[in-house]
Amino acid sequence: MGLFSRVIDRNSTRVDMGNRNGPFGMKFNTGKVVLDARGGNDKIHVHQNMDGSVKVNVNGKDYNFTAEQAKNLVIKGGRGNDTITMSGHQLYGPKTSITIDGGKGNDTIYGSCGNDKLIGGKGNDTVFGGGGNDYINGGKGSDKLYGGYGNDRIVGGKGNDTIKGGRGNDSISGGKGSDRIYGGFGNDSIRGGRGNDTIDGGYGNDNVQGNKGRDRIFGGFGNDTIHGGKGWDLLVGGYGQDYLNGGKGWDRIIQDNDDQLSTLPVGSGMVLKHISAR
Repeated sequence: MGLFSRVIDRNSTRVDMGNRNGPFGMKFNTGKVVLDARGGNDKIHVHQNMDGSVKVNVNGKDYNFTAEQAKNLVIKGGRGNDTITMSGHQLYGPKTSITIDGGKGNDTIYGSCGNDKLIGGKGNDTVFGGGGNDYINGGKGSDKLYGGYGNDRIVGGKGNDTIKGGRGNDSISGGKGSDRIYGGFGNDSIRGGRGNDTIDGGYGNDNVQGNKGRDRIFGGFGNDTIHGGKGWDLLVGGYGQDYLNGGKGWDRIIQDNDDQLSTLPVGSGMVLKHISAR
């Protein structure tokens, strides 16, 4: 390829070069190809061709990878407020495992129609999964994470995050912080984590756990299972036959927006089960 010109050892090769925003590095190590933009506010576009090969454009300069190298390709934005986009044939071409890691900074990442692995890193990031069954991790910071189409796994990490699952049966974990989580369309599994979270299951038969904190949980449309966890929680079942468990703490449980059903004391263990909304 011309890029891997200086051999460090049997398993690792690296090239360092300059770009407009700072030093740039690339290495091949233990089966992984790592492209690191390092410092600067970079614009990176990743495109996979039908034959599985990948072209990465960094600030206007192209770098090409064979299908074999693209099987374990890691793109790192590094420090700075980066914009990273993906496109191509991840669904229909040869199987690859491309990881996008925004690194430090307030990054914006757009996934492809395939099954992407998108990591925001440190900073207040915005990540769009797009189509496919994606893995999205916001990392540290108050992030905005959007699953899009597909059965996504979304992790908020540390910070006060906003997470929207979109369409599909998503698995969502808020992590540490006071998060706002929307399941969207599909049978979602949602865990609030530590913090005072607001959770809306949306459309579908959802399983929602508030965990620690003073949580506000809304089941939405569907037959939902809701556990408040530790803390003084508000549970609203919504439309459907719902299973509601306040958990530890003084909880307020409402089946719809008009009917208050009960206030549960600490450790009561009371469960309101299979209650139809009006």
